[in-house]
This record gives sequence, structure tokens and C-alpha cells, in this order.
Amino acid sequence: MSTPFDSISGRSFGLETPIEAIEEVAQKATCENCGRDFEEYGVYDSEGGKYYCDNCRNDLVTSLVPEAERYAKDRCMLTRELPPYEPSQEFACLPEEYALGAKESYTPNSYLTAARHEYTNYDELTKNFDRDSIRGQVYYAAVRDRIEEIIAEEIEKKYPKGKLVHRLSW
Repeated sequence: MSTPFDSISGRSFGLETPIEAIEEVAQKATCENCGRDFEEYGVYDSEGGKYYCDNCRNDLVTSLVPEAERYAKDRCMLTRELPPYEPSQEFACLPEEYALGAKESYTPNSYLTAARHEYTNYDELTKNFDRDSIRGQVYYAAVRDRIEEIIAEEIEKKYPKGKLVHRLSW
């Protein structure tokens, strides 16, 4: 049986909160949807301020995934043409340089990051998602996955298989 985690890259959603912390703010550590007692933790969702058990969280995620994936499919796009990737120009700062603030690099990862933020509508689509809500997290994951898919498709078109594609992937 497939789960919502199969379609959204195996991520877990909600904030897992230990029972002790829940008991400090709630009268009892039970799922606010099904009433089941929590074993070790509850999953907090800022949308409604509720704590869920894993099963109820998974049910909520399962119900949100199709609409989030539709949202992403309908809205995600390249906003301009991706520049070519130039392997001969690759460089990466050393860990010591990075620690001192030198964060500029030109690597496959930095290229893909720039592609996501500078050549798609990713930032515009994700800026208003509530990252503390399960809904916001599911939508964010769907948008990120779709943007990465669009970039990968574009790279596949630009570069013959085996030449560069294997280096530019998540």
C-alpha cells in the first residue's frame, strides 16, 4: 500500500512533540482527532493548534497530497531559460573559507539551487506557506518536488544523457 510519504519524497510532516511538553500546555496527551493516548510524542499542527497521533497525521497528509500536487503541477514553472552549466568553471570554497563567510561556489549543487531560486517561481509560490502547519509543509514539499522535476526535465533536454545529467541531480 502506498503512503503519502511515497509521493512526497519520504518526508515526515508536523512537529513531533514529546508527551511531557504536550502535558505542559494541554490537559492530557491524547490525539485531538481520535482520542488515542500518545505513546512517546504527539504531532503538532499550527493550523488549529492541534496534536495528532501518527495515524491521524498520516490520514491528514494523505488527504492533502492530491490537492498539493495539483497546486504544484498547475503553478510551478520556469520563469526564464536556464543558463548552461559549465563544468570547466567548477570551484568550491574550502570548509575553513566557508566558516569565515566565503560561501560562493560553482558546483552542481549550487547550480541547481540557483536554478530553483532564480529561474523558477519557487520563491513566489512558497513564501506564504505556514511552515509550522502540516498543510503548509505538504504544499511546500509538493512545490519543491515539482520545481526540481521541471529543472531536471529542462536539463535532460539541454544535455545528452550521460554527459552532464548524472552530475546535476538531486
